[in-house]
Amino acid sequence: MVTMSRRRFIEIAAASAALAGVTIGLAKPSFLITSHPSAESKPTSLKNNDPATTAIPLYDSILYTSCHECDQECAEVAYLRNNVLMKLDGNPNDPESDGRLCPKGQSAIMDLYNPTRLKVPVVRSNPSKGINVDPKWTQVSWDDAFTLIASKFQNIISQYGPQAIAGHSQLQLGNLQSFFSAIGSPNTFQCGSTCYYSWMATQLAVLGNDFSQQDLISGTTKYVILFSNVVETIENPNARQVMEAQAGGAKIVVFDPRMSASAAKADLWVPIIPGTDLAAVLALINVIITENLYDSDFVNNYTSGFEQLSSFIQQYTPEWAAPITGVSAATLRGIAVEFASQQPSVALFRRGPAKSRGQYWKFVHAWAILNSLVGSIDVRGTVTATRSASLASVAPPQSPPQSYSAAIDSREKLLPTPGNVWDGGLESTGTSDSFAESILNGPYPIKAVIAAGANWISSFPNAASWEDALSDIFVLVLDYQMTDTAWFADVILPVPTFLERDEIASPMYAIQPTVYARQAVVPPLYDTMTEIEIYHQIASKLGIEQYLNPYGSEVLDAQLAPLGITFDQLKVQGIFQVQQNFAPVRNFQTPSGKIELYSTNFKKAGFDPLPSWTASPIQPTNDYPMYFVTFNEATNCLSHSAWNPWLSELFDNSLWINTTTAASLGIKDGDLVNVESPYGKISVTASVTEKIRPDTVAMAHGRGVQNSGTDSWARRGVSDNLLIRTATIQDHISWYQSKDEPFGTAKFLDFTVSVSRA
Repeated sequence: MVTMSRRRFIEIAAASAALAGVTIGLAKPSFLITSHPSAESKPTSLKNNDPATTAIPLYDSILYTSCHECDQECAEVAYLRNNVLMKLDGNPNDPESDGRLCPKGQSAIMDLYNPTRLKVPVVRSNPSKGINVDPKWTQVSWDDAFTLIASKFQNIISQYGPQAIAGHSQLQLGNLQSFFSAIGSPNTFQCGSTCYYSWMATQLAVLGNDFSQQDLISGTTKYVILFSNVVETIENPNARQVMEAQAGGAKIVVFDPRMSASAAKADLWVPIIPGTDLAAVLALINVIITENLYDSDFVNNYTSGFEQLSSFIQQYTPEWAAPITGVSAATLRGIAVEFASQQPSVALFRRGPAKSRGQYWKFVHAWAILNSLVGSIDVRGTVTATRSASLASVAPPQSPPQSYSAAIDSREKLLPTPGNVWDGGLESTGTSDSFAESILNGPYPIKAVIAAGANWISSFPNAASWEDALSDIFVLVLDYQMTDTAWFADVILPVPTFLERDEIASPMYAIQPTVYARQAVVPPLYDTMTEIEIYHQIASKLGIEQYLNPYGSEVLDAQLAPLGITFDQLKVQGIFQVQQNFAPVRNFQTPSGKIELYSTNFKKAGFDPLPSWTASPIQPTNDYPMYFVTFNEATNCLSHSAWNPWLSELFDNSLWINTTTAASLGIKDGDLVNVESPYGKISVTASVTEKIRPDTVAMAHGRGVQNSGTDSWARRGVSDNLLIRTATIQDHISWYQSKDEPFGTAKFLDFTVSVSRA
């Protein structure tokens, strides 16, 4: 039996309220504290301060900025006292977050004041590398660091060519690409193949635009289907919208193999078998078409391929889908009828158990069809296209010579993508899940890598391959945390947090064109330098600085010039929004100019033009009888949240296992269990619960830091990546050539596991 103190309950309730976009207590912050955090202090606990102590007013000045804890970039208000940041809150003028922040945004203060931050440039003194090997860091000056880096790069370029240098940035990808364009290497990477390729590129092929901007409206939206723990893993504005839509009368249905927070709040939880979401959507489409429940006006005016779809979908009945999905035919049929008859309705997805599996691109195609059949494409209360603000680009003083070699991961062999819709994405960011294998076994040597805010060992599949890949090459890390990847660095250059730098944020998802000021709310606390400044310093040593994107206050003003404002003006309120009437997109950028239910882009490229089902590649076996899913929580984003002590205090990294299954294996709540896949093995604490399918286990992603150079809160938990399959260069080429995967997307969750007592 688990007991919980009242204080702990209040803490968790407050965090849950932040997830749902609810403000507890006062409309305006009027918190009281008893001491000030400082750069060198130990982190303040989440627990309440003693009310008997003398209270000090929280703030004496306010600045506006925007969050950078996830890709929503919510506008923030920073409250300061004596130039010390005391509190972060949502900007009430932000139309996306409506003045709310999630736990990640509010806890960013501890990214700033974390005592284990990287503070000065250091170089490795111990040539040996390993997760348990002391690097013996030595502090150096910035100039000495730049001289060393430039010398290494110059020698590598002279001997092996510029393509022997590769890099990945989670800070500002454009800055890294500018530097790599200047040196002449094609080998920049980002997380796209493990994250957004399929859902974005498939929309471009079928819909001609990205229509994944969620726009639920209380009192307007009537019915919402969420696929795969959406509320927890999508970001703050979207979580708030779901809760407000439900409060306004919308019915919420969640397909998820575990009872996530969203499923717990839903009107109906559908515990689907992992990786079978496509089959469920095909069954919903079948009912809507065969029972003539679709929006005929929208279908006739704005879609093509309905006749082919009508013939194709006859085979995918709810009765067919029931044994595949584990969802009864009656449940599927009932959801389809309600979805089509309660308008406006919408199906939503982002991340979850369906992602990073085979056929995910087909799931996204089927999702687009499902919403199109009920007219829920670019309609208020459903999903819309992003209305981005037009910012000016500022070119380098000179254009660099363009003479690139083929990329190390052979991404060129995955081109063209269907309709050429994702050629640029693949060319610039590659197949990140095969990045380590490309370094180890690629067609030419990689001798140096740059990791800018990128933690490959903790964030990508197969940590062991990354440790091997980084052991014998020159590694430059730009970060503010001692990640496991940084532990393998030869040089670490500390960068400021987002709270210590000036830049413009343009939200990925907005109904009106919007820009936010991301301004330094405090001067840099340590001897840090921004990513773009670092590249300029290295480029200067290499004699190629004229090829890099410029930076500085004048550049920020030039970018904002089309909006008629300056950065100083933007900082006054933190937000600038272009007011315009909402006009639905009805000229879809596809070959037909319509939503292509039957995709001519896919057909012409030799891929399936309709999202047909083939047997799931993940089938339980005697050796590995259980499905495995990972998930993110509102207190976590990727792996970088592990270093935040406030967020770590709330984080649970145990293995969810069903009560009946646990009993059959002799496992009790809190036991240490072994989880083994064909690719690795971990030991983790069991969390025995009714809130997951009996054939499935699950654990949260983003924990398990191993190096001893950071504090204990970052080393809590276990990394799920130790179980996950990695891809090879040849895997991606084979998937593409067999017409199984059109965009270079990873399938790293296609495996099952065994569980036993440790």
